[in-house]
Amino acid sequence: METEEIFYTDGQDIVITSSVLQVGERLYNLKDIRGRSLAIVQPARTPGIIVFLTGVVLSLFGMADGFPAELARGVMDSKGLDINLAAQWTGMVFTFLGLVASVLLREKYAVRIATEDGAHDAVVSAHKEYINEILDALNRVDMDADMNAHRRLRRG
Repeated sequence: METEEIFYTDGQDIVITSSVLQVGERLYNLKDIRGRSLAIVQPARTPGIIVFLTGVVLSLFGMADGFPAELARGVMDSKGLDINLAAQWTGMVFTFLGLVASVLLREKYAVRIATEDGAHDAVVSAHKEYINEILDALNRVDMDADMNAHRRLRRG
């Protein structure tokens, strides 16, 4: 049994040979890949934005004394706390957390491959250099295959 040349491995999940891209347990036959590219994957900022907007509304409602004092009966009233003041502070905390969550999320990068089944993000990473290394290795596989085909044609 002939072993294939390994064009790239990260020592963990990614192995690229002359015929296969292996990502963990998933195998992609390179002959079935019609195209590949670097893709930028935007993070889901919607939850952070919702928390931010909820905080803004809660703070504004508290500042406008929008909560009736009857809601404070019980725990808050016995401790001498104002429900509107509590709403303001809670809203500010939500606003801050939502803003931080939305701003700190960074885009990720992917090796996007096109097959008969459609486009797939085969490898996703926060490190663009890592994704470029994988794409470079896939390009080397293509160049090697082209050179071997050219040699066979010249001999024939």
